[in-house]
Amino acid sequence: MRKHGKSLFEAAQRMAFLGLACLLAVVVAHPAFAQHYTGTDNGITSHLTFEGGGGFVPAAGGTAANVNSGWGIMLGGGYMLNHKVGMMLEYNFDHNNIPNSILSEVDEPGGYYHFWTLTANPIYNYWTGNKLGGYITGGGGFSRKVVSFTQPILVQYCYIYGCYEGYENSVVYHFSSNQPVVDLGTGITFRLSPYNRMKFFADARFVKMYTTASQIPGHNAQIIPVTFGVRW
Repeated sequence: MRKHGKSLFEAAQRMAFLGLACLLAVVVAHPAFAQHYTGTDNGITSHLTFEGGGGFVPAAGGTAANVNSGWGIMLGGGYMLNHKVGMMLEYNFDHNNIPNSILSEVDEPGGYYHFWTLTANPIYNYWTGNKLGGYITGGGGFSRKVVSFTQPILVQYCYIYGCYEGYENSVVYHFSSNQPVVDLGTGITFRLSPYNRMKFFADARFVKMYTTASQIPGHNAQIIPVTFGVRW
């Protein structure tokens, strides 16, 4: 028996949501970030852009046999040269479960993948209407893959009113790798007001991580994160 503690997965969730909340707070607290950029130089804040969102993450190609669909979180920021062209630095955290076919081979009841990526992505807004817009983006950077296998373990939960026992899925072993990653995607945006930079976006990316064939999910893992979020 062991005492209950926060897992790496739970900590990553909290960090990502806290980061998104902080970015939203910056927008609310600083009206300069909400000014409509017209293409003229009104200072550095008129060129800065931030984004945050989440969505679902299916696997692509041969990777689909070894990776179940999951969910992901994306945070990013960058600099727009003008209303058409810019550069974004984006962080993605994706969680996907391991299929039962693989779990049965290793005789484990549960398991999951964590894919972490940090990429530099040029962005081009090919359509910039008053409300609707469209863009393409793509680039590359660094990725980390973590494969974890879990088992239900008896734990003790202690609160101010006392303690009780229960089961939670705990990691019994894991392995990881670091590798380059490339991505390419497109998206659409919807602006509530032509005088406010804040807009909603829907984005789909093809992501290829240069993983090795000797470890699951196999050679050159491919996923397609579909993200819904806010950009300002």
